[in-house]
Amino acid sequence: MSEKEFNQKENITPDSVDSENMQKIDENEEITESEIKEGRNMALLSYIVPVVPYFYKEKDNKFVKFHARQGMNLFLVLIIYTVVYNILTRAIKIGHIMNRGGVVIRMTPWWVTFPLSVIGCILAVMDIMGIVQVLNGETQELPIIKDLKIFK
Repeated sequence: MSEKEFNQKENITPDSVDSENMQKIDENEEITESEIKEGRNMALLSYIVPVVPYFYKEKDNKFVKFHARQGMNLFLVLIIYTVVYNILTRAIKIGHIMNRGGVVIRMTPWWVTFPLSVIGCILAVMDIMGIVQVLNGETQELPIIKDLKIFK
């Protein structure tokens, strides 16, 4: 089946293609192999210490710029997560368990800590995904973070 027949069968027209995705594909194609090789270490640093590459003086490397923005947005989500985690685990305490010394211990219930821990694991996996993308020389946007574009 040719591409034209496939497009007619699936009712794909030039107007139905998302122009934003096309622009991002074009943007990724403009990144050269030399930019990827030169910026790989700095881009890798974007997911470890995101502030350094974001304020990197040589802003002409598109590969570093892309991953620095991704790293800073992920870092912002991580800061928000940490604040929410600390507020919820300190504010929601139930139960009065007395230990042998007669001290009352109040604990955060599992139904608060478990979902927060799952979210933390998801953020850690997204960080690892970013590192793997840098090592492979890719520029795909991370899930969830692609909708949050604070740092541009």
